[in-house]
Amino acid sequence: MKYLVVMGAARSGTTLIQQILNTHSSVACFHEYGMEKLENYVDALFAEERIRSAKSESLEENRRIDPCVEISSSSQQEYCPQDASGVIEDNLYPIPQRNRDFHNIVKAIYSACFKKNDLLVVGDKVTNIIDKKYLDNLRRIYEGIVTIFILRHPFDVVRSSMVRAKNAAIGKDIWHVQTIDEAIEEWVENLEFAASQREKSDAIFFKYEDLYVNFDKEMERLAEKLGIENKFKNIVVPFDRPEGGFAMTSMQRRYITDRVGPLADIWSSTNVETILKDYSVLPFRVSSGDVININNGMLSRVTREGFCGAENWGVWTDGVHARIVLIIKDARESENIWMDLSYIGFVGPIGNFVFGVKVNDSKLEIIENSAEYATSYSANLGRMYVVKNGLVEILFSIPRPKKASYEPSGDTRAIGLGIISLCVTVM
Repeated sequence: MKYLVVMGAARSGTTLIQQILNTHSSVACFHEYGMEKLENYVDALFAEERIRSAKSESLEENRRIDPCVEISSSSQQEYCPQDASGVIEDNLYPIPQRNRDFHNIVKAIYSACFKKNDLLVVGDKVTNIIDKKYLDNLRRIYEGIVTIFILRHPFDVVRSSMVRAKNAAIGKDIWHVQTIDEAIEEWVENLEFAASQREKSDAIFFKYEDLYVNFDKEMERLAEKLGIENKFKNIVVPFDRPEGGFAMTSMQRRYITDRVGPLADIWSSTNVETILKDYSVLPFRVSSGDVININNGMLSRVTREGFCGAENWGVWTDGVHARIVLIIKDARESENIWMDLSYIGFVGPIGNFVFGVKVNDSKLEIIENSAEYATSYSANLGRMYVVKNGLVEILFSIPRPKKASYEPSGDTRAIGLGIISLCVTVM
C-alpha cells in the first residue's frame, strides 16, 4: 500500500485534488485529518506500558472473581502463568508488535471510513504546511509517501481568499486571512516551499489551471506516480464564473504583481516545472532606507528558514542556521549598501554571545559580544556590502543556541540570535 499527502496554499485547489483522488475506487484521501496523528493513535494502541498495565489489571480482576488459590496447583499455573517470583511471563502473554500491524490497521481505518475494500493508496490533504520537519517526519513514518503539490495563479488565490475573509467578517465563515497582503505572502511561502521540494523523487506538482485544460494528461501523470491504473473521474467544473464577490482594484493587482514579479504575467504560458525552477525564491521588495521590523510587518516577510514565530519585539533564530532574503526596489545591477542590524543574543553558560553573518558573496564574519551588550536590546551591527540587482541574502550562523536543559520552563526552542530590526540603504 502507498501513502500520499496533498499540499498547497489555501484556495489553490488542494480540496479539488483530494476530491478527484477519492473518485478512484482504490484511493482514499482524508480532508485535513493529520497523518502524523494517525501514527500517534496507532502507537497508543500498541503502547507496551499500557498493554502490560491493562493485562495485569485484567488478571487481578480474574483472581478477585475466581482466585487461583481455590484450584489445584497445576491448574493455577495454567490459569495464572507466573515464574518462580510470581511475575507474569511475557512469552505466555506476548505484547503485540506495532511494526507488524501498523499498515494493516491504517488500511482498515481508511476502508471503514470510505467503504472501499481494495485500497492501494491512502493519504491526507493539508493546507499551508510549509514545515520541512513536518514533511520529513511524514516521510519517516510512511516510507515512500508521495507528496502532491498544487499551485494556482496568485490573482485567483488572493481573490478567492478575500471572498472567504469578507464572509468571515460578517460571521458567515471562519477564515485565517484578513488582508490581501497576508494572502499573497501565504501564497509566496507555499510556492517557495514547493520549489524547495522540486528535487525530491517522491514529489509531483500540478497547476490548478492544467486540471481544466489537460485533465486526462495530468491524471495519467498522477496515476503513474501512484503506481495505479488511471480511473480518476473528471469532476472539474469550468471556472469561467465571475470573480466571486471580490473584484480587485488596479492598485491591488499592481501590488500583487510587484510582489511576485513576472509570474503574474507568464503564469498561463509557463509549465509548473519551469515556475518552480526559475522562481524558487520570491524575495520581499523593500525601498532603500526602509526600517524592517515587527511593527510594520516587514520582518516576517523577509525571514526565511531558521526562525521562530514572530514576537512583539522581533523574532528569534531557531537552530544553528537562519536566512533573511529581500530585494531593494529600483536598485542597479551593482550597488554598495549599508546594513544596520539591531539584535539581541541568547547568552548561555559560557557567558558571551557569538554569531556569524554572511551577506551575499562576502566572507563569513564572526561577531562576539559580551553578555551585557548582547542582552541590552541596543546591540547593533553596521557594515557595507555589495549587492547585485538589489538582492540581499543574509546568512546567520549561531554556534551555541539555547539547549532545552538551560531553561526548565519547557521552552524547547533552540533560540540564539534575536532580530529586532534591519535597514539596508543604497549608498
